[in-house]
Amino acid sequence: MTPKTKIVLYWIATILVAFFMGTGGLSQIWQYYTNPHGIVPELNYPTYFFAILGVWKALGAYAFHILAPLLIAAITLASWALRPPSRTIVTPVNA
Repeated sequence: MTPKTKIVLYWIATILVAFFMGTGGLSQIWQYYTNPHGIVPELNYPTYFFAILGVWKALGAYAFHILAPLLIAAITLASWALRPPSRTIVTPVNA
């Protein structure tokens, strides 16, 4: 598999995950406004819980794919910056 194919497949999978998560959240919000007494009372949750869950699910579908890599990069950079002197790689002067 070529690197370009891997990149294309990665983005297709990422977009599909974001799409299904986002549309699931949006459908939960829509169902809350059209039929707030669906499955939520059977689960003994308050009706507003469905709207909150839908909003965070829709936001998370898109924000997660931006924030998660940035958070991992920040943690990696902090680890690199805070490493002890014994863990640094010394380049020989007469290489």
